[in-house]
Amino acid sequence: MKKKGGFIFLLLVLALCFSGCTKSETPQDEKTKHTEDNITKIYYLATNEEGVIIPAIELNEKDKEFFFSYDALSSHLQHGSYEVVDGFLYAVTDDGDYQYLFEVVDEDTLKFKQRGSADISLIDYRIGINVTDQAIFKYEN
Repeated sequence: MKKKGGFIFLLLVLALCFSGCTKSETPQDEKTKHTEDNITKIYYLATNEEGVIIPAIELNEKDKEFFFSYDALSSHLQHGSYEVVDGFLYAVTDDGDYQYLFEVVDEDTLKFKQRGSADISLIDYRIGINVTDQAIFKYEN
């Protein structure tokens, strides 16, 4: 029993010693960190509907990766890479089976282009909002 108590005491002492070794961040450090990590932009479908899942495209500007969610019932993960060329955003899923095309209207607005995109119909139209050609997606920070 004495050995067990000594071992626990040693662990507590080590934990206390190492707990003081972390760098405390100043408010300025936190602000800088937040700015550096803020590389993801989420664009939501512009709609007046409430109480449903809003389609969105999430862009990681540093890694040039995207997530596109438009159907809560879909089991396919719409994830892949994208590039912006001549005012158009071209997104292709990791498996290469699906591609999506958006016109970059401005830095806060994307316009979906059905021509040049995979079919994105909903599994059940009672759940969700259908994304149509020329649908506007707005960035909300």
